[in-house]
Amino acid sequence: ASPASKFITGQSLVIDGGQLLPEEPDAIKD
Repeated sequence: ASPASKFITGQSLVIDGGQLLPEEPDAIKD
């Protein structure tokens, strides 16, 4: 998991490999 994924969601639901579960789905479509 990259440090940049921290600001996408305040939670630590980050899976190594680029997969993450943001609070807003639009966050990954940036």
